Amino acid sequence: MKKIYNAFGFIFLLLAFMAMNLNGQTRYVDVLPGLGTLTDTIKGDTTALGERIDPENTIYRLQRGDQAYYGLYGSISNKGYPLTIVAADGDGARPFLQPRVEDGESSRAFRPKGDITLKGLHVTNLDNLGGLNDRILRCDDDGIRVTLDECWFDQTSQSFIRVDDPDMSFFITNCVVSNIGEPVSPDNGRGIDDRGNDIDTIVIENCTFFNLTSRVIRDDGGIIKYAKFNNNTMVNVAQMGITFGPIDSLIVTNNISMNAGFLPKDDDNTEWYVFGADSIDGVAPYVLFTNNSAYLDTSMIVNYLNDTLTVTPIFNPTLAAAVAAAGNEDDNENWIFKFIDGPPFNDSILMYEYDPAYALGTAPGWVVPELPADGNGLYHTDVYYDFGWAHTLALTGATDGGQLGDRNWTASSTVGVKPFLKEGVELSVYPMPVQNQVTISFELKAAAQVQMEVYSLTGQRVAQVINTQYPAGVHQYSWNAEMLETGMYLLRMKAGTNASTVKMIVQ
Repeated sequence: MKKIYNAFGFIFLLLAFMAMNLNGQTRYVDVLPGLGTLTDTIKGDTTALGERIDPENTIYRLQRGDQAYYGLYGSISNKGYPLTIVAADGDGARPFLQPRVEDGESSRAFRPKGDITLKGLHVTNLDNLGGLNDRILRCDDDGIRVTLDECWFDQTSQSFIRVDDPDMSFFITNCVVSNIGEPVSPDNGRGIDDRGNDIDTIVIENCTFFNLTSRVIRDDGGIIKYAKFNNNTMVNVAQMGITFGPIDSLIVTNNISMNAGFLPKDDDNTEWYVFGADSIDGVAPYVLFTNNSAYLDTSMIVNYLNDTLTVTPIFNPTLAAAVAAAGNEDDNENWIFKFIDGPPFNDSILMYEYDPAYALGTAPGWVVPELPADGNGLYHTDVYYDFGWAHTLALTGATDGGQLGDRNWTASSTVGVKPFLKEGVELSVYPMPVQNQVTISFELKAAAQVQMEVYSLTGQRVAQVINTQYPAGVHQYSWNAEMLETGMYLLRMKAGTNASTVKMIVQ
């Protein structure tokens, strides 16, 4: 009998295990393109009694392709259950989600009130008649988790994500966030806006942010427990870059920042910084801030600087002190990255903000592709800029030896190193990495005695390259580097009262 009972017990456990597997299987619900199809499918996915059908395992799957248009009537929302929406596998264009005007109004794309996961989508807040809604995702319940991957979120009048309740967590990877806010109202262009709510976690990796009128993260007094901002590309962010506010732990590594904080600060916005973090009850945050490159094209804003305007600082005092105390000042210089086809610098924001000849309320918007004439289709099927770049040192400038910035873009080493030179002297090395013969290019604005030397990373001088007088102009010098062993070196140049340094990788 014991063996029979054991056999029945084994069969019962096996059936229970099979039932658990059956209950845990992914349930795909395929949604056809069209007007209201996605909203109707989600709302109607219930039993006759109105209960959700296995929401923990349900994935709403959207088609790809240049006709995969999903018009939204009202915001997509979930209350008390997780919601997952993904693009079908494949290489076609992302499914395009756009608010539709109904009875003279349209709504933001999403208002999650439960955990939400979006993958592979192209979402805009620009409705079919050209009107802008204010937030793409307005997150509206305590402790929800927002997971976004491989998406493109484009165009909104105020913020990409608004936080209405505390203790939420955000995991954003491989996404593009663009055209957030309008130049006529720079204060409103925010990435994540916590509205004073505490946040549990923010992790943003391998993402690109471009054309934001205010900042990527805006804190209004809420406490962030943990934030990680790693391998991201951030371009054309007008007022600031990222202001974390009171935070417990902060990791900022391997990022590229181009023209973040390009609007000058004045006496009324003394709290403007490209990167900011604050203490919690007097306790300084744990900070790892290293291997980032931040460049601001001050030549674009010099005409607007006066006695009351200054260039926005990189750090606020608390973050500057935390970075210095941790001993992890950035190793990377302020490099200029030439993107393959990057967005133009929108100097119209500067003109309309600071030039009395222009009225801010008439400032032109971001440069975006034209809408289709019929108002019912994809206005673009892919991100219309290419943030790939060519810069030798930055290919291996990250903490893991890989490339800086969003790694979804292709970087190359087809050009030499050309860092931004604060002293006004340009210096570059080609090819990179250096093997034997190397060409050194430099430009002098006036005649000067030029001294050029090579140093090891420990500060030891290992070679003298040039020590002679040069006239003003562009010069090239060919030098044999066979004497240098494999490794990293510093090429230092002095020209009169000016100086410059570039790194050389020798193979």
